Amino acid sequence: HQVERLCTDLPPWICDAVMRLKRPEDRSNAIFGKLLLSAGLRRLGNPTPDLGRLRWTSRGKPFFRSGPYFSISHSGRIAACCLSSQARIGLDVERIEPIEIEPLCRYLPDTERRAVLGAADPRTAFFRAWTRREAVVKADGRGLAISEGLSRHYGRKYMVDKNKWHTSHIELAANAVPLHLHGSLRCA
Repeated sequence: HQVERLCTDLPPWICDAVMRLKRPEDRSNAIFGKLLLSAGLRRLGNPTPDLGRLRWTSRGKPFFRSGPYFSISHSGRIAACCLSSQARIGLDVERIEPIEIEPLCRYLPDTERRAVLGAADPRTAFFRAWTRREAVVKADGRGLAISEGLSRHYGRKYMVDKNKWHTSHIELAANAVPLHLHGSLRCA
């Protein structure tokens, strides 16, 4: 019922789409992501954000024709949103779960896979590498189709085709849920 109450602040078509989601957690995350987007738009100077202006690319990435750029991510019970009026941006948040990471490492390039598996804390290293890559994929906007062409340039920079992306790890409060959160901006 809380999700339905929160829907009153959003366009009806968004609420209808959210209510069709099966899992309550997915419904909550979708609503909070859109509410965070609305709050971000207000902070950028739009006193009455209109999410009705949202459009989607052929790959399903939401955008506003006249900006700003934004990215929404959620994991577990955490939702996050970032906005930029100047550059395409991507965000990924992953709750660090006690999972077996070795099978998942096959999705990383050899150099990153070796670094993750050789790290003092492979699970944390995996989530750090994964969120970096996901943030770049989201910023680029073409989806997982770019994964093959995504290469780590150096440090926190990645290359996709001829575009260079800079990633940043975003620290949360010390008592926060263990998460990895990375943002990605296109380098000039």
